[in-house]
Amino acid sequence: MNIENVHRAINQIETIEEMERVIYFLKQRQKQLETIQVAINKSLLGVGSKVEIPSPRGKEIGEIIDIKRTKAIVDIDGQRYNCPISILEAV
Repeated sequence: MNIENVHRAINQIETIEEMERVIYFLKQRQKQLETIQVAINKSLLGVGSKVEIPSPRGKEIGEIIDIKRTKAIVDIDGQRYNCPISILEAV
């Protein structure tokens, strides 16, 4: 997909209703992609897996302690964090 084409199409929107429909479709697609990413990560990761987590301080390395439906408890330097599975990357 060419981002420039998307940008041009967005600039052609003329009403708030059209913009709201576009935003709705974008949010739906975002949810679909997150669901796919969670499924992929769940198949690749398990309790004890080393993972990389993006944070404001940069990427951090942790270990999965528990996996729930959409989140995982990750131990990073002795602290436990409840992280969305979609953001975890195997190390």
